[in-house]
Amino acid sequence: MKRFQSVVYLLALLVVGLGTYANSLQGGHFILDDEPSIKSNFDIRQILPLWREADRTSNPPVNNRPVVRLSLALNYAYGEFQVRGYRAVNLGVHLFCALLLFIVVRNTLLSSAFAGRYLTTADSLAFAIALIWLVHPLQTQCVNHTIQRSTSLMAFFYLLTIWCVQVGGEKLAWHVLAVGACGLGMGSKEAMVTAPIAVLLYDRTFLAGSFRKAWEIRWRLYLGLAGSWFFLAFLMRSSPHGKSINLSEPYIAWHYALNQTRIILEHYLATLFWPVSLTNFYGPIRYVQWMDLWGYVLVVLVLLAATAYALIRRPMVGFPAAWFFLLLAPTSTVAAIFWEAMAERRPYLAQAGIIGLVVVWCHGRIKDQVARGMLSLRGVQWICRGSLGFVVAVFISLTVERNRAYQDLEVLWGAEIEYVEEVVSELQVVLPKVSYHRAEGYIRLGLVFADAGDWQRAEENYKQALLVYPGHFGAHKWLGHMYKELQQADLAIYHFRQAIALNPQAYNAHNALGALLCMRGEVAEGIGHLRTAVDIYPNYVWAHSNLGAALRMSGDEVAARKEFRRALMIAPEFGPARENLAGMDG
Repeated sequence: MKRFQSVVYLLALLVVGLGTYANSLQGGHFILDDEPSIKSNFDIRQILPLWREADRTSNPPVNNRPVVRLSLALNYAYGEFQVRGYRAVNLGVHLFCALLLFIVVRNTLLSSAFAGRYLTTADSLAFAIALIWLVHPLQTQCVNHTIQRSTSLMAFFYLLTIWCVQVGGEKLAWHVLAVGACGLGMGSKEAMVTAPIAVLLYDRTFLAGSFRKAWEIRWRLYLGLAGSWFFLAFLMRSSPHGKSINLSEPYIAWHYALNQTRIILEHYLATLFWPVSLTNFYGPIRYVQWMDLWGYVLVVLVLLAATAYALIRRPMVGFPAAWFFLLLAPTSTVAAIFWEAMAERRPYLAQAGIIGLVVVWCHGRIKDQVARGMLSLRGVQWICRGSLGFVVAVFISLTVERNRAYQDLEVLWGAEIEYVEEVVSELQVVLPKVSYHRAEGYIRLGLVFADAGDWQRAEENYKQALLVYPGHFGAHKWLGHMYKELQQADLAIYHFRQAIALNPQAYNAHNALGALLCMRGEVAEGIGHLRTAVDIYPNYVWAHSNLGAALRMSGDEVAARKEFRRALMIAPEFGPARENLAGMDG
């Protein structure tokens, strides 16, 4: 009977999840990091190899997450750039995470640590926790923003590792499976780094009862889990994320940590209970002093101290709280991601700990009322079902609406701009970095109109970005691409020059300017910019191909062949380089 009930709950999760996200499969677009990670990522256009050397990959961040890279390569193999297929995989991973979360929570509530307290309610409580987690609007980014499947894949393997430990006991085979799952998680996203610690805390709290006993029983498991850190170190050894993750400058790390105290409370916790004003781009860190945020710092420190105390004195309460902080730690403490201080996807799995605490606490308070004779058993059932139904209905409606926004990028980025303008209107002093972030919204909206061929509205938004932040190299870069598309070479060259003057490291602007200059007959200067582009980004396929074409124009066929071959070494199926080589050989 209990097994049948569990199956019913699992099927219910699938049905509700599919219904909630059905409209996300009706179309959509690649956005933000999807462009370089999918559209311009030549690595995924062949399934093998699963990982490439640093000098041969066109996208180091995705290449160094081989599980994610494989999933994208399979999507490309069976549908190239059809967004619906990528979304379907993202949704499938999210659904499997919810099913696994139900199983892990159910097994936890039935563990000996609770001494049979939840023997009759483990399934229903696990279902409530998994259902709320499944339909929460904060999860929409991991389904609709394609490349963010890295977060949900990591979460799946995180839960799978815990499950293997739950059911494996002292069996070596299960330990091997747990280590394998942990390794796959490391190959999905670096935030998996905390999984071995989470497993040890879980073992001590719900299985072994103490750290010493956990080590005695499962020492081979922990050696294997620790070994997965070496695999992660191997993947990270070439700094695949470049300057987007800053681990070296204490000044930035300090401000990032200060920002996180506010973000954890205002966004990751508050939005969990009141998920409104969601956005895809919350902007860079803000330079602040600790006195500006002392209240946030104090509250976070109190929460951390309470979590540490609970881990010692009431570990079954402390573990879910520690789960929340542990999963957030890599991206909210250690790795300073300068241009993205906050992101909806980061609390993806972390919030399960808080949801679990709230659901179990509410259940306990209701049981207390029954014990005191203030509520009948039937009344309790109606209260629980009604409360769960109301919360889930509200979250589903918000999630469906959020999915709809991803179907129309004009609506999505229009809402982003509205959000930023509202924030800016409340600031007494608008710092340059805030203005830069404000301009980004107009550029994103301009790109939407450019993709649709509405050049007038694209131009209006790019120029609005320059009004907001006159020194924004991205606005000049995209104006250059727009005028290049409209065959207005003089204007395109002007804006590419402006972009390079503002950001000499803008390799794509160097490449575009170099190609334009060559087409105008200014080959020597064009070659200079193309060489600069490949010096800045040695794996930039288009720059190698364009440089080869320019060298061929100048009569240096030996050097031209070298550049074409270099392009094909990075992207074996790259058409322009292959055609140029064939033309030279013919």
